[in-house]
Amino acid sequence: MSNLVGTLFNDRYQVLEVLGSGGTSVVYKAKDILLNRLVTIKILREQFARDEKFVSRFRNEAQAVARLSHPNIVSIYDVAFAEGVHYLIMEYVEGGSLKEYIDQHGPLPVDETLDIFHQLLNALQHAHENNVIHRDIKPHNILLDVKHNVRVTDFGLAVTTTNLTNQTNNDVMGSVYYMSPEQIKGEQITAATDTYSAGLLLYEMLCHRRPFTGDSAVEIARQHLKGNVTPPHKLNPDIPTELSSFVMKAVRRDKQLRFADAGQMLAEFRAMQNRSRRVRVKPIIIPVSPTVGGGPADAADEEPRKVVVKRHMTMPETNRSGFALFRDKKPTSAFYIILFMILLVMVLGFSGFSILRSIWNENQEVEVKQYCGLPLEEAVALIAADELQHSISYAYSTEYEKDIVINQNIAEGQRVKKGRFIELTVSQGKQTFVMPQIEGMTLSEANVTLGNNRVQLQTTETVSDEVPAGRIISQEPKQGEEVAAGSVISVVVSKGKEIVVPDLRGRTEDDAMVYLVLQGLTLGETTRQESFEYEEGFVIGQSLNPGDPILEGNSIDLVVSSGPGPQSKTARVSYTLPSGEDVTYTLSIEVTDIKGTREEYKNQHHGGETIVRDVTINGSGTVKVYLDGDVVYNQDIT
Repeated sequence: MSNLVGTLFNDRYQVLEVLGSGGTSVVYKAKDILLNRLVTIKILREQFARDEKFVSRFRNEAQAVARLSHPNIVSIYDVAFAEGVHYLIMEYVEGGSLKEYIDQHGPLPVDETLDIFHQLLNALQHAHENNVIHRDIKPHNILLDVKHNVRVTDFGLAVTTTNLTNQTNNDVMGSVYYMSPEQIKGEQITAATDTYSAGLLLYEMLCHRRPFTGDSAVEIARQHLKGNVTPPHKLNPDIPTELSSFVMKAVRRDKQLRFADAGQMLAEFRAMQNRSRRVRVKPIIIPVSPTVGGGPADAADEEPRKVVVKRHMTMPETNRSGFALFRDKKPTSAFYIILFMILLVMVLGFSGFSILRSIWNENQEVEVKQYCGLPLEEAVALIAADELQHSISYAYSTEYEKDIVINQNIAEGQRVKKGRFIELTVSQGKQTFVMPQIEGMTLSEANVTLGNNRVQLQTTETVSDEVPAGRIISQEPKQGEEVAAGSVISVVVSKGKEIVVPDLRGRTEDDAMVYLVLQGLTLGETTRQESFEYEEGFVIGQSLNPGDPILEGNSIDLVVSSGPGPQSKTARVSYTLPSGEDVTYTLSIEVTDIKGTREEYKNQHHGGETIVRDVTINGSGTVKVYLDGDVVYNQDIT
């Protein structure tokens, strides 16, 4: 979708400016012309509109926040699909993100940091009490308004504790800098996941650096699993040691040892405040609407009163006088007797006429004609002409056009008495329906959507980098086309994203597991095997060859060394430099083995000298000799 600035979105929101742009969505500032207020519009990018995974994140965000109502959480007003896009309408917060604030002012003063963190904990406590886990706490998702109030936003990855069992093992989403170890491993998450990310955030505010950094996502994820955190007070002497200990508890690798939820974290935070005057937090004042009638005490003292209004209806005097004649007469009066006799004569006369007519008709028969194949109007006319009656029912037909009689309950040529009912079945034509959009659905969801139209789904599968496995990529006929019942619907179903199998040999078991998860794969079975080439704990084999294709979500089995590892050996390197005593050369010896590449020797020598050095090789490897940077000797050692 093109830039919406200056347009009227959905005939209601005047788009004013772009607030931010991410990989999956664009965020705009807009004015709600109906309610005359500023709002934020978050619009999913077109390329993700058919990806149910991203669309569900949009819906999930609205559903999660709908359970919450807190001054430190951004409100969502609406979620819908319009003008070809999925969008959220959210409360507009005048200010910026905590990420921007830290970049400009970090490290933040202790008092200011704790004020911000206290508000964050209040928001998370409210979420956890309502069974909502955010899963993506990071400074980018924390807004600071102009009064320095915290507003937590972006609940797109949030889950409720009631649907944790639906989370897949390889559901690794969010920023790797703030991921908990259990998220990286693909294990079930708890509220402790949010307290871990909150601890990392507190660390960053106090120290103006993240606890874990690296050149790649895999390296950062590995540090979450194996790395050590430098205590904050060692980086910033202004940080009290008690506060530093609080941070270190929050970022413990084992979730059983850190704060279980925001409520527990907030309780210890407040206890820490009480123990030290150096930790001061501004109280949050939440406006309370005034109580009508002087407050709860007044409401309790005053008992509600019930007022019963009795309504009476009085007949007008004209009506009373008009009916007086009948009201004053007794049921045995001459008027009622005469009226009764007249009605009796009329009923007997009508009954006698009907009986005579029935007797007359019983003695008359007609021959049923052929109505099938005739237009309904023509068949009805023939039936009426024969003094017969008819009833009509409708059915779809692939043989007869619409409004043509396709069946009759009494066959042609049969004689029936006049007045007999002829049951006609009339064609409605071919049964058709408007083809709905089933792209993005699973096959079972598509079958439910198509309902009772007796269609058949003819499926083919293909690899897709954009559409999740098991979901429909395309359909034929297209959405909106008129389709006959019983037709064959052709659909192309995604087999999922195809991934090139990585070479995991030589990595540690933990590194290999993290790398697989971040690539969208899972770790299968792990077996141990003796190896003299790799040290204990290193991957020596895998079930699929590196470079082979594999579908996202599949698993790879690993073979891990149980030791004893490579045996070291000594190799003697001898090299004679070119002649010429007045010439000086720089000679270096490089060794590459199971432990990597390292420089074993480097020095300057005169021409004609013979250099003899013993180098250590772990397992098998290669020895190279460089002369002024050029390789002059290369030998493989086995």
